Amino acid sequence: YNAGVDRRVYGICDDGVYAYWITIIDDAGTDKWAMYKKLLTADSSTAGTQMWKSATGTLTGVNVVLEYTKERIVGAINNKVYQWATSASALGTPVYTHPDSDVVFTSIASSGAAIYLSAYSGIQSNIYKFTLDNTGTMPTLTSAITAAEMPTGEKIFKIAYYLDYLAIGTSKGIRIAQVNATDGSIAYGPLIFETQQPVYDVCFRDKYLWCASGVGDDPGQNTLINPGLTRINLGQQIGSNLVFAYAWDLADNSTTNRITTACAFAGNTSQIVFTTAGVSVATVTNKALTSNVATLTTSAAHGMAVGMSITVTGVDATFNGTYTIASVPTTTTLTYAKTASNVTSQVATGTITSDVMHFVDYNTGTDYPVYE
Repeated sequence: YNAGVDRRVYGICDDGVYAYWITIIDDAGTDKWAMYKKLLTADSSTAGTQMWKSATGTLTGVNVVLEYTKERIVGAINNKVYQWATSASALGTPVYTHPDSDVVFTSIASSGAAIYLSAYSGIQSNIYKFTLDNTGTMPTLTSAITAAEMPTGEKIFKIAYYLDYLAIGTSKGIRIAQVNATDGSIAYGPLIFETQQPVYDVCFRDKYLWCASGVGDDPGQNTLINPGLTRINLGQQIGSNLVFAYAWDLADNSTTNRITTACAFAGNTSQIVFTTAGVSVATVTNKALTSNVATLTTSAAHGMAVGMSITVTGVDATFNGTYTIASVPTTTTLTYAKTASNVTSQVATGTITSDVMHFVDYNTGTDYPVYE
C-alpha cells in the first residue's frame, strides 16, 4: 500500500524483514496481477517495489493465499500453486494446478518434512502435501499428495503447525493432527469443540493454542455468541485420540453480532489481540439536515465511529444511501455529508447498517475499529 493509491490486497505474508503482497494493478488500461514487497519498517510514504506483474489475461479471479516458509514464498492463486524466491522478478510456472478451476485454497503451513495447503471445492475439503527434494526445491507435481480429507461438508479455513501438531480450523470447529516427522503424513483426531461460526485463525504461545471462534457457542441451541477466543491446552491430552482440554477464554461481552476473524500475539509481547467482523445495525428515531450535514439519532447507542461506511435505509429519499460517518456527537447520534435542502429536526424511522471490523486489545481493554 502506498498513500493515495487504493488497491485491494488479495494475499499478504512477511519474512520478518519484508512484507510481500499480491494485488491487481491498472497497467496502461489493463488489469494485471502484481506482487510487491516493502520493508516492514517503512511507512505509507514509501512505495512498495514491484517484483512481477502478470501478462495480459494470465490470471483471473480473486482468490489468493500467501505464506513465507522454508526460505521461499509459497502462494496459491485461484487453482494454481506457485513458489517464489524473495528476489523473484517473474510470475513463473506453477508447481501444481488443481484440476478443479473452482477450488479455493485457504491456508498454507509447513512441518519439517513437507509444505501443506488446505483447500475446498463445494462440500469437499482436503489438505495437500508437497515434499521437498534434496536441493530444497518444491518439485513440480502433476497431482498433489492428498494428506487428509475432511468429512463431507466440513471446510478447512486455517492450518498451522506447532509442537509437532497441525491445527485444522474448519467450518465445524477445530481438529488437531499428529504429523509424522519423517514423511510429513498427518492423522487428525475428532473435533475438539464444535462452533456455529468457523475457526478462521489460530495463534500459539508456550503449550497453548488460541482459536478465533465464538465464545458461548453451542451448536443447535441458537445461543447468543460473543466474539472471542477459545484456548486449547496442547500439554493436556485427554485419552489418546488427539483430544485436548479447552476453555472459552477471551471474549467481547458487549456484542453478539460479530464474527471473530483473526488472532495473534502483538510482536514479542504477551499481549494477545483479535479482530472481529460483522454487521452493526441501529434504529433511527430522528432526522435533521442543516448546511449539507445530515444528522440521525438512534434509539440506543449505535457503536459506530468516524470513518465507517454506513448504509441508511427506510428514512426517506433524502437521507437514504451509503455514506461515510463524518462525526459522532453522542453515542446515539451521527452525521454525514449530504448535499440537499435543509430538513428541520423531526421524528423518523429507518435503519443504519455498518459492516465493521474491530481490533480488540485485551491488555488495555480498548476496542479499536479497523477501516483498512
